[in-house]
Amino acid sequence: MTVQFPYSNNFQSADSALHKLLRARVVKFKAIPVEIGTDNYYVKLMLALYDGANDLVKFQMKNGPSDSLSQQSVLFQQFHSQMSNRFAGFLSVKFKGTTVDRRFKSIVDAAVQHFSRFDHQSQGISKSLLAAVLIEFYENMDQISVAFVSVGQNERLKQLAWDSIKKQNKLIELLKRYYI
Repeated sequence: MTVQFPYSNNFQSADSALHKLLRARVVKFKAIPVEIGTDNYYVKLMLALYDGANDLVKFQMKNGPSDSLSQQSVLFQQFHSQMSNRFAGFLSVKFKGTTVDRRFKSIVDAAVQHFSRFDHQSQGISKSLLAAVLIEFYENMDQISVAFVSVGQNERLKQLAWDSIKKQNKLIELLKRYYI
């Protein structure tokens, strides 16, 4: 089954622009230094991921159809900004540790690698490119957060990780119910 994207007369152009955006984001994720410790690394990674999710929403608003999900895009941006602000509160906290836990880093690397290989066309069931990409982002962020909870040091940050997982899972459920 092929996905039809009626919003683009030049689908190749939109597809290429999306892949370019995802590749640029992967480069930013990989550029986060690992010498800052697991907790600091997780905070910076989550900030970059929420920023990347906002970039995807903006991309869809610019290049996508005016469907009901596009009309909800402001709500997604507000959610991403709210979560970013909560994580940003931890930037000033001095965490112990000078390197990132190896197991955690390998899970992060796998999730980031998955972003660079994501092909929304192979999903085949999505009515919405934005829904497919956001689901992918949220699922990978959940994996990263679950891994962090098992190795992180700061209890408040672990609680925030669980909170982000719960909220993202509700959004995944919503996206799958109405847009996939």
